[in-house]
Amino acid sequence: MAAYLRLPAFIRRWLQRMKRRVQEYKYIMVLTFKSLFCNAFLSSWVVWDTLMEPLLWFVEKVVKAFGPVFVFVVVSLVLSVIGVAWLVFFPIMRDRSYLTLTYHLIFGNWLAVNVLFHYFKALLTSPGKPPSGDRLNTEVTTVCKKCITPKPPRTHHCSVCKCCVLKMDHHCPWLNNCVGHYNHRYFFLFCVYIFVGCCYVCYSTYDVFLDHFHNSEKYLFSGKFSLLSPIDTIQAAALQLRQPQGQDTAAPEFAYPANQTLVQEPVTMWEKAQHNLIIYLFFLCSGAGAAVGGLSVWHARLITHGQTSIEVHINKKESKRAQKKGQVYRNPYDYGPRKNWKMFLGLTNGRSWRHILFPSSHPPMGDGLTWHNPQDYGRRVLPM
Repeated sequence: MAAYLRLPAFIRRWLQRMKRRVQEYKYIMVLTFKSLFCNAFLSSWVVWDTLMEPLLWFVEKVVKAFGPVFVFVVVSLVLSVIGVAWLVFFPIMRDRSYLTLTYHLIFGNWLAVNVLFHYFKALLTSPGKPPSGDRLNTEVTTVCKKCITPKPPRTHHCSVCKCCVLKMDHHCPWLNNCVGHYNHRYFFLFCVYIFVGCCYVCYSTYDVFLDHFHNSEKYLFSGKFSLLSPIDTIQAAALQLRQPQGQDTAAPEFAYPANQTLVQEPVTMWEKAQHNLIIYLFFLCSGAGAAVGGLSVWHARLITHGQTSIEVHINKKESKRAQKKGQVYRNPYDYGPRKNWKMFLGLTNGRSWRHILFPSSHPPMGDGLTWHNPQDYGRRVLPM
């Protein structure tokens, strides 16, 4: 400080001017940076969304490109199960009794029809899009930052379909379509019927599966001769192949353990195919049933509380925000479990469970644009 005071006055004035100029430049740079990257709506979610944008872009492109492949895989697997049931399972039931066969024909084909019907309806039905322009004669909650168009309540933008979807739940790659207001019921019932069908197949074929699974060596090591031991079967077949042509092709003479005997059990190619198909059927249905069963339970829980897969995260965040303010957040679209299910399944205007147990193309309740407050007699946020 003493050295600074000993400087001439004009130098001190110049240094002060330079200091003020540096501070001004620093302020302008900080202000410019904040104006480009920061605003009143900036939060950790916005930063995370920005950082994940390249990965999401890649996933969206892959899902869009392979959507038809996923649809082909689902249809192929469902048709393969139906084909195996007709080629292998139903003939086995026929050999047991015609009454058992009749039961399985009725119940099995009822499940197959419902699975195929609801899958193709979910695949081909548009989930619903908000009308454009002046035709959007309803309340608007926000503006889509990608479409730059007004969004009705419960509407969200799908980056794969490149449009806003009414009451969007998620984009399903196995459908190559969004699940929204008009096809949510088809998607859910498809999952339910797939789960019921997988349980039915696993239960009905369990004894047949166990028989084939524990006797796999009969089909894996089969030829003219079959042994209780697969190793001896291979040895017998090898010795038979070494027999000179023109000689007697009787069974090779060598000693076997006392507890084993050489028996002739010819296994045809069709029997081998049946064996493989039964193993395939059971493992496919058990794996698919476990996966789809968990998905069905998850969606049933959401439907019970009047939520979608997107809204459950929004409601959690809003609940935490209201809790910090000493308030309780109430889901504005929860009409109670009973009414939520009736609205979701479209059981209005005289419709009954017949429209659920059998294929039906009836539309859901409402147009997906207007949602009445479930508590027109209550409030959305209540004081604690």
